[in-house]
Amino acid sequence: PEREPAAFHQAKQKALKRQEKDSFWKDIIYVTVPILIMLVFSIYGLPKIMEWLKFSHLPSGYQKTETRFFRVFYPSSKKEDVLELAKEGEAYLEWFLEDVGKRLGGFEKPKYHINLIFLDSHLDFRKFAVKELEKDLAFNGGYFNPLTGDIALVLGKDPAKNLRGLRHELTHYLLNRGGNMFASGFPAWLSEGLAIYFEKVEPDLEPWIYQTVGEENRILPIAEVLSFSRADFSALGNRKAYAYSALLVYLISQEPKFWNYLQETRWGRKKTLEDFYSYFGPTKEERKTLEQKWEILQNRVKEEYLKRKKQKRKKKE
Repeated sequence: PEREPAAFHQAKQKALKRQEKDSFWKDIIYVTVPILIMLVFSIYGLPKIMEWLKFSHLPSGYQKTETRFFRVFYPSSKKEDVLELAKEGEAYLEWFLEDVGKRLGGFEKPKYHINLIFLDSHLDFRKFAVKELEKDLAFNGGYFNPLTGDIALVLGKDPAKNLRGLRHELTHYLLNRGGNMFASGFPAWLSEGLAIYFEKVEPDLEPWIYQTVGEENRILPIAEVLSFSRADFSALGNRKAYAYSALLVYLISQEPKFWNYLQETRWGRKKTLEDFYSYFGPTKEERKTLEQKWEILQNRVKEEYLKRKKQKRKKKE
């Protein structure tokens, strides 16, 4: 066969190379463009769709706003109250990270917005909790969801109570996530006791704690408080579990090894009764002393409750 002219051969080779190059870039485009579209969608589109699906069952008239740390969902009629509450919540979060976080070995600031859902009524809260947790929280006024990091709370008429409720749930968030660490080792009684302990700037015993302990007809042993389960804090009569957990935290907060105990327990260690006593009653004498302090504290609360009850009766007369 006759040979192709050199010029024609060169032109043909260039055309083939150009086709190969074009084919290569077409393959790149066909593969990468769909991936990029999916990536952009997952970053920007999917979260918005998931958010819409997640919060679509909120009652009508709810709005959303974002602050430095929070993504807040709230009834439009209470915008000013909610924004002020969120502002105070952020101040508490920063204080907790700076003060308590250092004592517990260091916490990081949240990397993502924390969803705060403020419900206008207890009925709305119960309906929302059933959708989110598949659980009827008839005897609670707020919750922290450890799986999603979301916080839901009933908005009451008393701003001080609303703030205490928010501080309570934020404490759960911070103890559970450690800023960003997922999950913590705090047992139920300690987690709830600490959440109540940090509700106020100056920890003290609330009137409902005096009432709950005051109306109890016996002295609860420490072992019984340590045995409270998660279910005890959402069941009928849960005030007893909350009150005694808070009271025990109040007692041990005055002990020198309080923060050491929290550090160890945070990582899932020191959960048993013997672990507890290894910090607060390592010897027989020290254990006996702690149990006496615990009994004295309960009796003191009972006496104070009866005293306040008598004073109320006199005022009515």
